[in-house]
Amino acid sequence: MTDSASAPAIEVARLTKTFRGHRALDGVSFQVARGEMVALIGASGSGKST
Repeated sequence: MTDSASAPAIEVARLTKTFRGHRALDGVSFQVARGEMVALIGASGSGKST
């Protein structure tokens, strides 16, 4: 069992997302630790809010 103090604040495992038959994300996994800052950057219209 994982101690809640050491568990990630966010954990995503094997995420897949499809739009109108086009796979935008395929098997994306990541963790964000407590207190860690993460930014997603990209051009306007590149799908950051997806």
